[in-house]
Amino acid sequence: MAKGVRVVAGVGIGPEEIAYVRSVVRCFPGLSRHELTATVCEHLGWLTVAGQPKMGAATKVLAWLEEAGEVEVPALQSRYSHRGARRAVQAPTGPWMLPQRPVRCELPQLGPVRLRWAAGAEEQARWNEAMGRFHPLG
Repeated sequence: MAKGVRVVAGVGIGPEEIAYVRSVVRCFPGLSRHELTATVCEHLGWLTVAGQPKMGAATKVLAWLEEAGEVEVPALQSRYSHRGARRAVQAPTGPWMLPQRPVRCELPQLGPVRLRWAAGAEEQARWNEAMGRFHPLG
């Protein structure tokens, strides 16, 4: 990793990236936070394996830069803000999703790990349920 580069939310941010974000904010003052985040992701190559912008990571980086006094990001626009209370999302549960104790062992003790596509509606439903319950983004 280059000198002066820090990893924030899974993306590397150093002096060159900070200077780029400053220039985008200066040159395009009318961009919303969302547009700024998408532009930064695209131009700095902050993309997922699937080629989608790392919007969550970039949002965290911009918040970190703003908190550090490095950049001033656009104010939240009330027309895009969520009004009212947000309903709590219930973690999905199914008959196969029984609470389990954490696995505590060395990796070689687990034995071989096999990955395969979820085949059929039941396996796909299990996969979707597990992702909704355990993946940080749901």
